Amino acid sequence: MMHAFQSRLRPMTVTDILDATFRLYRDNFLTFFGIATMLQIPFIVLYLLVTMFFGQGIPSDLVELAQMVPRFNLSEDSLTDLPIGNMVGYFGFVILISLFEAFFVVQIINGALTHAISQRYLDQPIGMLEAYSNLGSRRIGNLVLNGVIISLFSMIVSLLIVGGLFFSFVLMGTGFGQGSNSGFLLIASGFVGILVSLLIGLILLVLLGMTFLFAPQAIVLEDSNAWGAIRRSWQLVRSSFWRIMLILLVFWLLIQLVTIGPSYMLNLLLNVVFDPLNDFAIHQAMSLLISYFLQLLVLPLQLCAYTLLYYDLRVRKEGYDMQLMAQDPTPSMVS
Repeated sequence: MMHAFQSRLRPMTVTDILDATFRLYRDNFLTFFGIATMLQIPFIVLYLLVTMFFGQGIPSDLVELAQMVPRFNLSEDSLTDLPIGNMVGYFGFVILISLFEAFFVVQIINGALTHAISQRYLDQPIGMLEAYSNLGSRRIGNLVLNGVIISLFSMIVSLLIVGGLFFSFVLMGTGFGQGSNSGFLLIASGFVGILVSLLIGLILLVLLGMTFLFAPQAIVLEDSNAWGAIRRSWQLVRSSFWRIMLILLVFWLLIQLVTIGPSYMLNLLLNVVFDPLNDFAIHQAMSLLISYFLQLLVLPLQLCAYTLLYYDLRVRKEGYDMQLMAQDPTPSMVS
């Protein structure tokens, strides 16, 4: 057993990583898909219940709202008179559920999948329940905290982008209002500001994603805390930044090629069978199921790639394969 997984821990080319990723995913599809799905089922059911409860009344509310808005006077009429209760309830619940998923559920799923993928890659047995139970409360807490930190940094970057775009659009609007040479300069400055805001935002988001890339692996496989996992992730990334970027880009393109076609066809069929407005509830419910199904298919594949890339970097930078040879462990949770 030891020789089997030591032979896998070796420096890999881009092709090797992609080949091993798809092979590992194929050979363990049911286990990985089950792990990804297990915690999501209650939320899928909850989404469907919310959609069916509020969604039935939304089409008629939209028709009534379209008739009321032209006659609505904010100084005389009350917002409570508008037929928006179903829409506020629906989108309010969806936002709350989405935030809870992003902060807690997805982070725990990522941790369980990372553990399971690592075990199977190293030829160790793992079950779906075991993938979660082996995490322990400390790792789960650090995974959740890591998710909160990522979300906060993402919000800061998003606010910077929105602020830059808003200021640029204000410049352009002022320029259009002046209609002179100075106005033309303001329009040009606003246009440049939009491009710069988008470019800087893209760079910051890429840096953010790369910095946090291996944080789940550091938490689960090295038992790091949340902040230590971020430092550890950047330590692995920084000396191989462009190589990692290339691998992730190739992997992303492959995923798009595999998923765009089925996603487009399923949504096209959905729009043919159900009217998005008149059949809002059933249309949204079916759209939700399609979206979840595709996400749950892709997530284990994505984490396979990240975890194999993590091991490749440890072998290249730290001689991890030689460390295992010297220690000769047979761990249940690789550290």
